[in-house]
Amino acid sequence: MVFTIKNQEYQQVQSLRNGGGNLSIPNTKFLDQFVIFVFIAICIFLNSIFPIILSHFGFDLSQNITGLFVFFGWNSLIAYRSTVVLLSFLSVKSLPKLKDLTTSPRVALLYLTKDDASYEILAHLDKQVYSNYEVYVLDDSEIEDSHNVLFQFPYKIVRRKDKSGYKAGNLNYWIENFAHEFEYFVVLDSDSAIPPNYIAEMLKFAEHQENREVAIFQSRLCADQSRNLLSKYQTLVLKIQQVFFERIGNRMSTMENWGHNILVRVPAIRDNGGFNPNFVGEDIATTFDLWEKGWSCHFVDVPSWEGVPSTLESFTKKTVRTTLSNAQLILNGKWSISVFHKMFLFMSIYPFILLGLSLPFLLKAVLSFPISIGAFSNNTLIVLWENYSTVFLFIWGYFGFFIIFDLPLFIRAGLNIKEIAFVKITGLALSLHLLWPIIKGLVEVLLQKRLKFTVTPKKSESRPFSVKFSEIIPTIFLVVIFIVGIVWNPIAFVFNVHWLTFFLIAPFLLMRLEKERLPRQIFYSI
Repeated sequence: MVFTIKNQEYQQVQSLRNGGGNLSIPNTKFLDQFVIFVFIAICIFLNSIFPIILSHFGFDLSQNITGLFVFFGWNSLIAYRSTVVLLSFLSVKSLPKLKDLTTSPRVALLYLTKDDASYEILAHLDKQVYSNYEVYVLDDSEIEDSHNVLFQFPYKIVRRKDKSGYKAGNLNYWIENFAHEFEYFVVLDSDSAIPPNYIAEMLKFAEHQENREVAIFQSRLCADQSRNLLSKYQTLVLKIQQVFFERIGNRMSTMENWGHNILVRVPAIRDNGGFNPNFVGEDIATTFDLWEKGWSCHFVDVPSWEGVPSTLESFTKKTVRTTLSNAQLILNGKWSISVFHKMFLFMSIYPFILLGLSLPFLLKAVLSFPISIGAFSNNTLIVLWENYSTVFLFIWGYFGFFIIFDLPLFIRAGLNIKEIAFVKITGLALSLHLLWPIIKGLVEVLLQKRLKFTVTPKKSESRPFSVKFSEIIPTIFLVVIFIVGIVWNPIAFVFNVHWLTFFLIAPFLLMRLEKERLPRQIFYSI
């Protein structure tokens, strides 16, 4: 959908771009070059020093080209995450902000829903301390009961006959028909919640003269209260992500917004022709569209809340959709974005590709020593230790480095040791669980099959054990293979326990993630 920009709107756009004052545009070219330089330097170091050390102890990686490729693959992942850790030591970079809001621009508060409207959240949308705003509910619901919830509130409800374009299409319909009456609008998903001072605080950034080229202001996302281990995991991950974005997001020419809990400048989005409906990840696609037209997206430290999936089913659907949408952006996007942006998108997919390619080598590691239970004797460990102790220590040290190297980032996010261990173990278990649907989805993307925007299920009622168990059967199948390998070759477990243990406990951890710990709290009242 492309909008015709009227002359008055065009003049407003030009006024925003050419107004007085100096824009606080970061030197993104230097940042991009610096990040890539650090990443390449760490890659070269890891991929040169480790093979030399291994060859010193009799391991010649050049004899196994495929194994060498996987070895280099994991080193590149470590290099990227090490680069992120180094960037986290930068100081927080904030946008200029007005001390007091002296203007009163007209703002629309948009609440988007499709059969998942929340009565609790709707009841608070008219509680903003800022007066010059109006609430719209953009309703794509198809179930009659969903419509009935909305009738209890005095908000303007906007429905469209044509549901094309998913979320982007829903927003574009409103922009085409109503946006000309407003200067800004806020986008909220059905599980988004904002404090009473949200609009006023966001406008203090948007109305500052030095931020006039910023089209989208992304507020700080906080998670719903940790109801169970799964939601607790996502809460902690959000904290870690925020450390990165508050230090890097405003040092880049533009950062990716998350599509909700954002304040959008109307002239900018109309100048862009609305949101991009050609990608499932319409938020990132629109960010790049805006960037090529001279607009940017940046992070502001105004807290807002979002509900996070509390069931493995909803978490899987949300994560798979996000990962595949990033793959679609990389394969089909034509933007001239920086290498750093491309690498950031790719690294959300890369660990799953790497894990899938590495599984055969992990299985081989279990069977790597030709010692069966019948050949095992009291002297076996002594003989192995005398001959291979240095190599074993090196392998354990390498794995230890992989576990602890990003601790500074976690600590900076405010996590304690117990929480760090929980995030790492749970993350590995979830990665193993997500591997199959993501690999399947990536194949479909490569075959150019059309991706569908799936709404993340919001209901969190207790599910029967049989349903939970059926979801982790692929993970259990892989674990059974490992157990068979251990029974066949128990000594291998001794020397692979440092990574194998996490795989073995994955099914048990996945089954416990949904167990309720806390009653639901109204997170937007905090």
